[in-house]
Amino acid sequence: MNIPYLRAILCAAFLAGPALSHAARAEEPLISAGNIKACFIDLQEVLRNYPEYAKAKETLEEWAKPKQKLITEKERQIQQLDNDLKKNLLRSEDSKKEKEGEFKKELGGYQDLVKQLQSELAEKEDELLSPVKETLSKSIEEVSKSKGFNVVFDAAAPSGRPILYVDDSLDITEAVISRVKEAVKSKSEKPEEKKK
Repeated sequence: MNIPYLRAILCAAFLAGPALSHAARAEEPLISAGNIKACFIDLQEVLRNYPEYAKAKETLEEWAKPKQKLITEKERQIQQLDNDLKKNLLRSEDSKKEKEGEFKKELGGYQDLVKQLQSELAEKEDELLSPVKETLSKSIEEVSKSKGFNVVFDAAAPSGRPILYVDDSLDITEAVISRVKEAVKSKSEKPEEKKK
């Protein structure tokens, strides 16, 4: 049996377990393993065959090149200052403190620049890739629904985020919220009963 397929089935069963036990207790529409029809895709393969993704990625890389060049230049300057500090150990205390102050100032400026550029990169990436992600997400949902699947796994995903789509009918969030509220309410009522 194909390992990614087996992994998808096991994940679906694992996810369905708590839903089944809660649904049975709450007398709500039953979500069962029979109701779950799962499939998987290789998201990396889809992206490799998606020209807009390649264009967005290329545009992002081109946008980032001058920023990377600026960072590399700043790193070189800081390295040079560090080397100067190490070479001139025989300087006067005032001279050493001045060079150390200059080094700390440059290092702080470098760190601020890196943070700023990382933030700009994240914004640019979001700007360029949002339409791609939206189209991809919509396509996954449409194909899944047309083929009768209600859970889609990314077969190549690391363990962090393998589920790409789940039919809303499998969402038991509101039922869990109600159950939590009931549990909290019953716990708060029990101490009052003991006091009586």
